[in-house]
Amino acid sequence: MRRQVGIFALVIAACFSVGAQTPRLTAIRAGKLNDMKGDQPISNAMILIEGSKIVSVTAGGAPPPGADVIDLSHATVLPGFTDAHAHPAARRLDRAGL
Repeated sequence: MRRQVGIFALVIAACFSVGAQTPRLTAIRAGKLNDMKGDQPISNAMILIEGSKIVSVTAGGAPPPGADVIDLSHATVLPGFTDAHAHPAARRLDRAGL
């Protein structure tokens, strides 16, 4: 009986470990990054995102192995900045020719 309980516990533990996923790793290469902390933007920045959280920002560097890479090397990135003034309905009207 004790052996059956032990085997059952191992099966349950295996089921939970199979369902657990490691967070997705994304690296963004930015031409310039303005973090609003310094006077000058960071050139050639590498932003590392694990799941939905920014875990590091460095000047230069290579993306970690296995990371999805987004190349924004010709763009300026403003992490966390949200356009608080937008007119999405107006864009739809423009596309509709109204």
